[in-house]
Amino acid sequence: MVITGSSCIKGTMSLYIEQLSRAGIEVFIEDVSQDVGHLDLKFKVTTIRRLAQKFSNYKRIVFSDAFDVTFYGTRQDLIRKVPTEYVLWAGEKNCYPDPNIAPLIPHVGPWRFANGGLLASSPQKFLEWADRVEQHPYYKPTMIDQQFHNMMLSIGSDLCIIDHRTELFFCLFCGYDELQFENGIPVNSVYGTHPNFLHANGKWDATEMFSRYQRSL
Repeated sequence: MVITGSSCIKGTMSLYIEQLSRAGIEVFIEDVSQDVGHLDLKFKVTTIRRLAQKFSNYKRIVFSDAFDVTFYGTRQDLIRKVPTEYVLWAGEKNCYPDPNIAPLIPHVGPWRFANGGLLASSPQKFLEWADRVEQHPYYKPTMIDQQFHNMMLSIGSDLCIIDHRTELFFCLFCGYDELQFENGIPVNSVYGTHPNFLHANGKWDATEMFSRYQRSL
């Protein structure tokens, strides 16, 4: 199942839902119209825990942003790629919101920083992750969630394992040099990987992405 939170339908959300449904992937849309502080760490942890409990009968769950994500691939791709032994986060090129800790994060490639908009695992591992985060000495409820993830990368904690080869997730921020399409399938030309979820994070303009997609057909 793919779970996304939204207060309305806008951006690429209609296309995203259509793409997932066409691939035979179930989608749950969490209504966040009444929520405040949805970027802080406490909200992220409690929401993940609640939804992982609600959908504990599923083997694999992907949490994603709503308005700026699109999907390419099949249900079988997700079954094969979504880990069940740990929580996998998307990687991006931008160390947000604190670029000062960038030198402390290992140089594993361009997508070495954490992105908080895409994550995947089993419900059980999400529940374990939520408990461990709340017990961590760096945990601050009002902290921006992505800041915590990058802090975990800087100390080598397994609380944040990122998809730095973009096997599953590709964040577009500063990423157009590497993103290509072959017959409608995204390709990271650096690694030869075929990410399934494309995230136009940071309000990145996706016009060129869709142009490359169309030209590849």
